[in-house]
Amino acid sequence: MKRVTFTPSKPALILSLIAEIAFLVFGAVFLYAVHQEDTTPPPVYAFFVLWFVIITALIIFTIRSLGGKSSPLGIEVDIEENGTDKAA
Repeated sequence: MKRVTFTPSKPALILSLIAEIAFLVFGAVFLYAVHQEDTTPPPVYAFFVLWFVIITALIIFTIRSLGGKSSPLGIEVDIEENGTDKAA
């Protein structure tokens, strides 16, 4: 049995980082628009705090995955070998 780890490629991580930054900008612009209204209830601000915490955590995780050799990102799979060297 052989253990293989599948990890995302660098271009996939870069695309993910771009999307996460876009979500952060979207949240900031939307928060500004919502804040301009006089009738904004407090739970809306709690939602935006949660939004920024989650997006910031995703950005940090993606940057760590891009920069490090020992990335925590990946799926480990056990593959059974059938004894032949030829691919099916």
